Amino acid sequence: MWSTAIRTKSLKLKRWLWGDDMRQYCRYCANAYIAGDYEAYCEQKKELRTERQCSRANKCKYFELNPEDVFDPERKYKPRNNRRIAKIKVDKRFYGKQINLFGGDEV
Repeated sequence: MWSTAIRTKSLKLKRWLWGDDMRQYCRYCANAYIAGDYEAYCEQKKELRTERQCSRANKCKYFELNPEDVFDPERKYKPRNNRRIAKIKVDKRFYGKQINLFGGDEV
């Protein structure tokens, strides 16, 4: 129960620092350790992962942010800016009605 409380606080801190939609990568996880030239060992899952697998976004419940890259310590995590979703304005005069694109009033 104590670890769940700590994990919840770390998630809140993560969201506060990086935003709600932070992407998780194994290469930026505190539980990952370098095991070879192109492999990292996940301490929580107890498995080896290739560099390619560590470069993909995931939703691991054991993720803890480490801003340094496992494979290249000089590389730091840079969160991307959120993209704004364009809202389409609908003309309310035509809402729920069929529109004739070729002119004329016949439907």
